Formats: sequence, C-alpha cells, structure tokens
Amino acid sequence: MFVPFPPLPFGPKQRRSKRRHAQAPSRKTTNTGSANMALGINDTDRLARSPRTHQRPRVHGSLSSSHSYSGSDRAPRTMDVLDSKYYADSHGRDAEFVDIKVENTLFKIHKSVMMRDNSLFTDRRFVEGGSMRRKDRTMMVHLPENADQFRDLLWALHTINLEDPQLVYEPSIERLLNVAELSRKYHFSAYESWAVDELYRTCESSSLPFTPSATTDSSSSITLINDPALDDACDAAQQDVDSICARLLGIACSARHTPLLLLLVKKIVVYTLWQGYRPSDVLTHAIEALSTQRSRFQRHIRHLLGVVYYRMLVDMDYATEENGEQVVVFPTDMDVERRMDFLRAHERLQALWEDVRTHAPAIPDAHSSCAKTWERHWRMAARRAELSTTHCDCAGKKCRKEHRGHTADVLGLLKMLMGYARKSVGESRFICMECALAGLEGVDGLRDDVINGLGDLFLR
Repeated sequence: MFVPFPPLPFGPKQRRSKRRHAQAPSRKTTNTGSANMALGINDTDRLARSPRTHQRPRVHGSLSSSHSYSGSDRAPRTMDVLDSKYYADSHGRDAEFVDIKVENTLFKIHKSVMMRDNSLFTDRRFVEGGSMRRKDRTMMVHLPENADQFRDLLWALHTINLEDPQLVYEPSIERLLNVAELSRKYHFSAYESWAVDELYRTCESSSLPFTPSATTDSSSSITLINDPALDDACDAAQQDVDSICARLLGIACSARHTPLLLLLVKKIVVYTLWQGYRPSDVLTHAIEALSTQRSRFQRHIRHLLGVVYYRMLVDMDYATEENGEQVVVFPTDMDVERRMDFLRAHERLQALWEDVRTHAPAIPDAHSSCAKTWERHWRMAARRAELSTTHCDCAGKKCRKEHRGHTADVLGLLKMLMGYARKSVGESRFICMECALAGLEGVDGLRDDVINGLGDLFLR
C-alpha cells in the first residue's frame, strides 16, 4: 500500500536549498569553496546569506518604539516621535481625532480644535489630499511645516480664549510670528487677528524687533573693541533682527494691519538712518518683493526701500580721483541695472546738496539783518560739514588739493550742518533769538523732505 509523504513545512525554493546543503560536498563544490576562501568568504557567511538562515527580526512595539519597519524595508526608517503634549489618547475613539505628522513628530488633535474658526481642516478635499492611509486604515495628514512652529499654533488653539481679550499671555515674539503665519495659512482668521494685534502691542511698547546688540553707535567706545566673539554675537543678533523685520512686514501686509506696518516702517527708517542699523540682503529682498505687490501700503514700502537703498549707497567705498572728486565703487556682484539706478540717485543727491548748501531755509517774517546773518552762517556751516566728511589719501603730506566731501550723504551732512549752525548762530550777536529758532526749525522740515523723497530718487 502506497503511503504519501507528509508535506514539508517549507516552500520549493527552501526545499532545494535544504537538499543542496544535505548533499556531500563534491569536487566542484570543493573548488567553489576554495575560491570563496581566496576571496575572503567563508562557509559561515555563505550560509548566513542562504534563504533559510536569513530571517527578518521581529519588531515589537508601536510607533513610539525605537525602530519601526514597514513593508519590505530591511533597515529602520527615521524614528517617528509622539509629541509629549499634543498627542492625545483617543481611548478607542479615533474617528473623533485628527492624526497629523509634521517632520518626524506625530500629533493627535481633537477635530473640534482643528476644525474651529472654519479652518482649512474642515475641507475634506484638503484633509484627504494631504493624507496617507496607514495599515490600520486610519488617515494621517502630512503637513510641510516645522514641528516647533506647528506646536506654537497648537498652543494658541488650546490656550487662547478669544472671548476674553483681557487675559494676558505674554508669549515671545517668535511664537507670535509662528501663530500669525500658520493661522493665515490654514485659515484660522480669528487667531491670526489676535496674533497680529499682540505683535503690534509688543513692538509698540518695546524696542523690538531691534535689540541693542544689533545696532551700533559711532559715538560709543564699544566700537573700538576688537573682539571676535563679540563680532559673532552681533552678527547673529543682526541676522535675527533682519529675519524678524522681514516676517513682520510680510504679516502686516498680508493682514492689512495699517498701525503695525506704519510702526515698522518708522522704526526701520529711524534705526537705519540714525542708529547705525544696516539691513542685510534678507530684509532688502523681502522689501523688494513687497514693493512689487499692489496693495494699499505700496507708497510706504516704496519709501522704506528708498531709505534702505540710501544706506547701501552711502556705505559703499569711494575712490578719490586726481582732481579731488570722489567716485563710488560698486560691488562686483551688483547687476548693471542696479548700478545705473544707484548712479542716477547719486547724481541727484549731489545736485540736491548743491541746492541745500547754497540756499538756507527761509525765515518767515525775519529782519533783514537777521536774514543776512542766517544765510552767512548757513554757508559757513555747510562748508565745515563738507570738510568733516573729506577722506584725503595725502595724510602726512602738504596737500593743496581742494577735496570735496561725501556730498551724496545729504542727511549726514545736514546733521553736521545743524550742529555747526546751532553753535555759530547761538554765539552771534547779529541775529535775534526768534529768527535763530525759526531758522533752525526750518532745517528739521528740510531734513524730513529729503527723507520722504528718497524713494523717488532711487525707484522709477
């Protein structure tokens, strides 16, 4: 009677592998083994790579374990971390929660939180479009954000009570920026308004976004210190200020918050012209991008860009020619169109200074003798201001050249002219006090007119 053999517990490929290992080593096998030994491969390594001996290790644990495998992956992927604060325990009610993955951080938030304020999470097409179905048939929304920034948004959604605006939270300016940007992106309009209002109150009641380490004062003795660590700290503070200013301007324009934008423009103009602040390329490019957008703030952005360009022009190097005239030296990475605009503005500023130095601000209802004295002291003060800005390369020699100062820096010249005129007029006996004060007040008006016209000098 024929009795069939019971089925083997392994497949056909593994059965052939077992038979091959069970056979006695033939001469051909011995030669192969010798070749393997010559290549540095022993029988143990060869057997370890056989289908029977190579088995995937079993992984125990959930997403919070140190390694997780999916499909046919043979190496552990980047570890997914459950957020310690905003990953809720659903207690089996997964349908009431939204699973969100930002970078490698997992969040589980109740739908009532993410769908409030008619946000973008109420749109089913948005949720399904950015989701991926997992093995347990649940959906996970993937967001291309920074985990720390998204955590600030969740802080606002869980903490801020919009019905009681009297509560004081005192968040950092970085957290307010993150809340304002992400609230606008995901359509949490009420929280965006709260964050923008808080940004305005924060900037109004303090020197932010500017810090003392981000600005320099030429009259301070700290500028004489040559400390590399101090320079690195100042550079880092400068980068932070530029980034914060760029983000604040973008938020103010997007939210159409007029008080915040006017406050920012005023602060940046004052610190750029009088506090030694020099905007970097980050802030300059942000202002240039905003100037191309059609909005109600285009005039203010244009004025701010003119001030930034003015600071760039007066900070450039100047070379002295044989006739004593100073010419601007442009950076090598500046394009031709920008150079032409700056050259045009440079010529206009020089012509403006020629008009300013020869025509003193008029004094209304002035005495004839006071008016003549005022004009004489004005021209003398203008000449002294020019000589104060002269950089002569003939140091230590008897130079008979008539060097002209940096006449494109009209605001710097006006600042020095104001000091010289105040001193000389105050010591003069040929001008009355009323006429002297009226003339000095006219200098303030002239300075404001120059600042307001910088945008038209640089921009077409």
